[in-house]
Amino acid sequence: MDSGNAHQVFLSYARPDESRVRRIHERLQSEGIDCWLDREDIAPGATWEHEVKHALRKAKLVLVCLSKQSTARDGFLQKEIRWALDTWNHKAPGQIFLIPVKLEECDIDEQLGQFHWVDLWEDRGWQRLLDQIHRCAPGSGHAQRLSQSSGQGPHALTAQAYRRDAASHLYAANANRIYKGMLQPQLYAIGVLDVDIDRQGQVVAMNWRRAPQHAPEVMAEIVRTVRAAAPFPVPARLGKVTYTDVWLWDKSGKFQLDTLTEGQL
Repeated sequence: MDSGNAHQVFLSYARPDESRVRRIHERLQSEGIDCWLDREDIAPGATWEHEVKHALRKAKLVLVCLSKQSTARDGFLQKEIRWALDTWNHKAPGQIFLIPVKLEECDIDEQLGQFHWVDLWEDRGWQRLLDQIHRCAPGSGHAQRLSQSSGQGPHALTAQAYRRDAASHLYAANANRIYKGMLQPQLYAIGVLDVDIDRQGQVVAMNWRRAPQHAPEVMAEIVRTVRAAAPFPVPARLGKVTYTDVWLWDKSGKFQLDTLTEGQL
């Protein structure tokens, strides 16, 4: 990790929760929020303790991700919590620096009892977390979201990178239709759709790689949703782009995209 690079948000977690925390990392990054994650930001050969402490000192906010597994075991997470508390003790009184993030219903680590937490799986959990991040780390993603909403989009260099921009754009355009929290084990429909975007961010074509044929009403609604969201962020560096995403449809009529999904129970 470049020791001079200050990340906005430090993600602390126990190893059994890595897959869920990686999804949180990806979603925050897609919102334009710069995050520190050990698996991504500690260089091979670097000393883990030194890098973690350095990143904590530089961070504006620490998210401590908790689950039933993490609170029932001793490990590196408890060390990180102690180091984060030590850093917090050197902050100005009343400054918000540490937020416990409950990935599921679980106990709060006794070291964190004084801090109010976010229940990420609840309907407004994700939005509450984002709102607090933007309050505590001003500028983290605000300019990017404005550029996306104006159709100017980030300068993605690959279709994979553009896929994140497109997913964030669709979420912003359909905020009340996004399934909040982890999806149920049995989904009503799953569809894989290619979308062709031109130089102006307009949708020129769509092609089903895997269509949910048993749910034609869902197929029609996905197509309508994509067309209604145009114009998409302009793929300025690509000229035009075809991106692919997986639509995860709940029986309630709400959905998530695989790019930004919070996973399944």
